[in-house]
Amino acid sequence: MAAPLRPESRPLRVIGRGDTLTAQKVEVGIILQAMLGTGGAAEYLADNAVHISVSLRVLTKPALRRGQHDEFGIPTDLEG
Repeated sequence: MAAPLRPESRPLRVIGRGDTLTAQKVEVGIILQAMLGTGGAAEYLADNAVHISVSLRVLTKPALRRGQHDEFGIPTDLEG
């Protein structure tokens, strides 16, 4: 059984994505982009089999992302 989440922790959310694993990889990629830059995020997404069209959209067109993120790549539109 998995350990319970700490009260301040929130699970990654899936907005419009049926593939939870890919959604999680994309969230990590967005955070890495804020930390390491677009090149590092693109490398991570490619190494983790995220389709190039998804990677390009997420990394180069933030307005088209399926969620809102702050300047650190942290989701800002979580429910709760």
